[in-house]
Amino acid sequence: MSDIRNDRRIAKTRSALSGAMFRLIGRNDWEEISVSRICEEANVARSTFHLHFASPAELLDDKISKVVAQLSEQSQGPLPVLEWLVDHVTSNRPIFHRTVVNARSSHVLDRFKAGVIKALLCEHEARDVRASPTRVAMLIGAAFEGIQHWAKSWNLSELPQLKEDIRRREAIMLV
Repeated sequence: MSDIRNDRRIAKTRSALSGAMFRLIGRNDWEEISVSRICEEANVARSTFHLHFASPAELLDDKISKVVAQLSEQSQGPLPVLEWLVDHVTSNRPIFHRTVVNARSSHVLDRFKAGVIKALLCEHEARDVRASPTRVAMLIGAAFEGIQHWAKSWNLSELPQLKEDIRRREAIMLV
């Protein structure tokens, strides 16, 4: 019984830390995010943070790997990774505005891109699509360039066209 309770407490603490970090990313540059600020935002002691993570970067990597794992499990339907990417950007506007438009948060964006590349490679492997990691990285780079351009206006009426452009680019690049 105590194992289940401990697991719930662990999950609750990790979730609080992750949520705090992403709220801070939405308001601050990566360089301004520290263990102390995350703990203050999450209402968690520094010692508790260090029981779970060595650094904010490790917390970020943990969250991205969980998102990628969930995404890889959902790899059904047409282009789920690329569709998810655009939908994820639109539903997390403050974070993506700071990371995609603001070059000082490139650390977060680079880690996120690596996770999306990994998810797309897994999706292609599951579908028996042969795509080199280099081509997938180029596709994700192009997708982020399109998203970055779109994010300047954040015009939702242009979203279907953005998704279509990304789909077409995948068809061309990964043939």
